Amino acid sequence: MATLWLACLFFYSISLNGQVTLKGQVVDAASGAGMEAVVQIGDEAYLTDSSGELIWTSEETLPAEITIHVMGYHHEVVNIEEVGGGNFRFLAQLRALDAEQLETVVVTASRYQQKQEELSVSLSVMKPRVIEGRNTTDGRDILPMVSGVHVTDGQLNIRNGSGWTYGAGTRVQVLLDDVPLISPDAGQIQWDLMPIEAIGQVEVLKGASSALFGTSALNGVVQFRTIRPKAVPLTKVNVFHTVYGDPPRPELKWWDGWRSNTGIQWLHAFKRKKHEWVLSGYGQKDEGFKFSESDEQARVNWSYRFCANEQLEFGLNGGVLWSENGESLLWNSRSEGYVALDSSVTVTKGIDAYLDPFLNWRKDRHRHGLKGRLLRVENKARNLTTVFDNASDQFQLQYNYQYFGNAWIVSGGLFGLYSESRSELFGGFHTTANAAAYAQLDRKWEGGQVNLGMRYESQWVDDGNYARPVMRLGVNQKLAKATFMRLSFGQGFRFPSMAELFTESNIGSIYLYPNTRLRPETGYSAEIGLRQLIKGQQKGGWEAFMDAAFYLMRFDDMMEFSFSNWGTTPSNPFGIGFKSINIGATQIHGIELESGAERKWDDWTLSLLAGYNFSVPRALDAEVPYAKDSTGLPISYRSSSSDSTDDVLKYRYRNLFRLDAEIRSKKWTFGTSLRYNDYMQNVDGIFEGPLVELLIPGVGIKEAREQLERPDWMLDARVYYQLGPKWSLGFLIQNALNYEVMSRPAELEAPRRFTLSIRFKG
Repeated sequence: MATLWLACLFFYSISLNGQVTLKGQVVDAASGAGMEAVVQIGDEAYLTDSSGELIWTSEETLPAEITIHVMGYHHEVVNIEEVGGGNFRFLAQLRALDAEQLETVVVTASRYQQKQEELSVSLSVMKPRVIEGRNTTDGRDILPMVSGVHVTDGQLNIRNGSGWTYGAGTRVQVLLDDVPLISPDAGQIQWDLMPIEAIGQVEVLKGASSALFGTSALNGVVQFRTIRPKAVPLTKVNVFHTVYGDPPRPELKWWDGWRSNTGIQWLHAFKRKKHEWVLSGYGQKDEGFKFSESDEQARVNWSYRFCANEQLEFGLNGGVLWSENGESLLWNSRSEGYVALDSSVTVTKGIDAYLDPFLNWRKDRHRHGLKGRLLRVENKARNLTTVFDNASDQFQLQYNYQYFGNAWIVSGGLFGLYSESRSELFGGFHTTANAAAYAQLDRKWEGGQVNLGMRYESQWVDDGNYARPVMRLGVNQKLAKATFMRLSFGQGFRFPSMAELFTESNIGSIYLYPNTRLRPETGYSAEIGLRQLIKGQQKGGWEAFMDAAFYLMRFDDMMEFSFSNWGTTPSNPFGIGFKSINIGATQIHGIELESGAERKWDDWTLSLLAGYNFSVPRALDAEVPYAKDSTGLPISYRSSSSDSTDDVLKYRYRNLFRLDAEIRSKKWTFGTSLRYNDYMQNVDGIFEGPLVELLIPGVGIKEAREQLERPDWMLDARVYYQLGPKWSLGFLIQNALNYEVMSRPAELEAPRRFTLSIRFKG
């Protein structure tokens, strides 16, 4: 229980003539260590320094109480104590949230801490309980548990805003502690560099967010936030061993005996006076379930922060990854779904690294932040016929400023990026540069707020230039004690990546074509949402939330990775392959429902988290030709689709359902996760046409889609037993129903897997 060092005053407001000074500190109740917090004084919000201290001076009237918010802690309402002479003080000792606590504080939506229900946009949060419980080692595995999200071949998709691009470009901006972690050349999310074992919270912002986060935020933003160390050191180790079960069809099993994956995750976080350290790492040796597609990794990450005084802190974060893995584009045939076409597997050996220097300075109501990133990606990749070696460097620098006024919060900043790429895959040496300026005004009042943001960004690719201004507007209003309504409108854009512009190569019989005439994607998102909080009257009763949102997304010049007959080359006599193309205007509208609930009784706690998304993704100019094939035949969206009914966009699932349920006591934890995707109605028509079967006899894509014309049910289960105060033993089953899932043409997901996990936490 928290104890508050204060004297309660029997009045409701304090009025003084002249200047009023309030001094106080926010500390962790268990350790007594100070921590950064948001202090709400009336309608105003202020930030403490990193040691939790706040000095507030004003000529305004002080309320009798203030409210303290810290991410990961219960919020506290604290009385103010008068010490004479117009001086007042407070001390707030906050208790850490239980893992199952539903109340959530987020940062991504407006770059400062807010309660989730007070946002003007849809934002979902994934807490450590679910991340650790599912034995997550990769962000691609945990994000599909978020409502409205799915991942195809590493391509992140929110509310059907994206399809499949084979890793060339992303419409979702992915941040690690506020800094984009996207590869300089292909625009790929650097999943393997993420320190998953050090992640404290994942925030998924849905809808166009370019006003704050720039290019690639056309479909939304995902923020991975690492933990901050506390006064008591924390050490975690997870050793696991996974075994691949037999595939659902016997002919798919090409191996004898067992295929397995063995790995280790570790973390150590501690504070020493003014120094804060978070050290973590990961290693795995995955034999894989596909022929010649093993995956070996070793990664080390760190975070260092020096708190010089109440106003200044700076530090250096970083990570290094070594990896060697195999990857293929298409299967050899339906009966050999886990064997690459012509056994042509691209083996990539890489060393990737990043360094993130940062500096934060606070004074009174002002906050300044300077963040940088040096990202190095170097890969040596080749298959039987082609070399894909590439190397790239990226330099980022951003300055952020915030002013916390009486009823206004002003945010603004500058962003700069420069990248170099050296790759035969992209035709040699290329450079890109970005420059941007943004500003946002937040006006708060009793029970509501409005947000207005603007950004101008320009990008140079070699000698070419793209530029876009965008804006966002959002409103949140408290309708009742626990009922909140939100409205939002946001514009977005995405500039083409080097991979989409310049890639020219082949993977087996399939060719990849460049397109230097690509135009930037632009668009907007609009939504109206309602969030209801529910709390039982009795201690330990139900706590829940329900959220409903209707959304509309409109994109112009959308880019898609299109498979067609684009023309023969000396190395491609068949003339078929993939090419990034602007397909015209598209629209996606739908409804999303999300809910969570918790119930405690005796020694047991039940936690539920569920989400359902229904969308209608359509090509608006489906009959208008957007390109011509090598024979001069016009290509439209409708003519290039395998199913033109309702002009549904390719590689989308219209219905998505997610559920995670867990019941736990001091000794036992039982959990299950369910992901439901309906049938992928539309893909590139050429996949089901006679040309592919003629050029790749027996590939059987059309036959496979006909036999798998049904929804996908992915059921996982887990059980953990607490061996002692610090040790636990877990057993997990992934894809327990052993469903055969084809996530896109000629690509099968993993069969049933069994995992044994031994964990230490102390």
